Amino acid sequence: MRLTTPPPEQTEEIHVIRQAEILKAWYSAYDICIQHQEVAGGVAIRSLPQLQGKLTRVVGLELQGPFMPQDLRELEAIYAGIHLQPEVHSCEYADSSVTQVLAVAGYFSRGSLSVYCMDLEDSDEQPMAESSKETTTVRVGEVTSDADRKRFIAASIAGFADGGRSEELLSALARIATLRADTRLYIATNNAGEDHWDCSVGGYLYLDSTVPEYRAMGIHAALIHARLRVARDMGFWLVTLSTRQGSGSAKNAEKVGVEMAYRKEVYIKT
Repeated sequence: MRLTTPPPEQTEEIHVIRQAEILKAWYSAYDICIQHQEVAGGVAIRSLPQLQGKLTRVVGLELQGPFMPQDLRELEAIYAGIHLQPEVHSCEYADSSVTQVLAVAGYFSRGSLSVYCMDLEDSDEQPMAESSKETTTVRVGEVTSDADRKRFIAASIAGFADGGRSEELLSALARIATLRADTRLYIATNNAGEDHWDCSVGGYLYLDSTVPEYRAMGIHAALIHARLRVARDMGFWLVTLSTRQGSGSAKNAEKVGVEMAYRKEVYIKT
């Protein structure tokens, strides 16, 4: 049994809790739920059916103690109110009881997430990767005005539009980021004037987004480097991000020296 939750998992729990807190303020007529798991550890957030996945999921489960069938039944009761089954993100360091309980109940892994970390005290920042298509001047600036926040939201939706998620979910994620007091937002502009976006909360790096025709030009690397410098300046010793294994975001993180620390399975039930 692991008695200490890994720092990246603690950061992930804080991240989803604060997302849910913003949703509570937006959707006051709905029962937005933040449920802490006292014995096994972790937190479940339940928002709206159309926000399933990113804004309706369970993270950090069974990192403090064993997970029992009754615990799963209680989780399922939480999500039954919006006619969904729990989506459980399970860290490989978790107690083995969770996979056993989920398997018996008919859950299966729909894929893996890779959690990347960089120790800012021990790591030297690597030179920014050059464009694979053309030489591009990239300017990264922090979002400070209402006008830039609107550009940020529009660019984030456009950049993730081909990923299969609904515009409503993408809009909600971007709007939440603009409203969080613990989050810093960035827009990168290349010499063609195209916008790209990213943001940071504490030592947690959000995934960056680039519109398709401007990918592979060093935009992602510029955004990651800019945020690593800011994190160092703010005194953070560790930064972390979570993304699909083998994705473009994972490859970009590896290029600038952010290393994979562990994997998480995403369990669902149909």
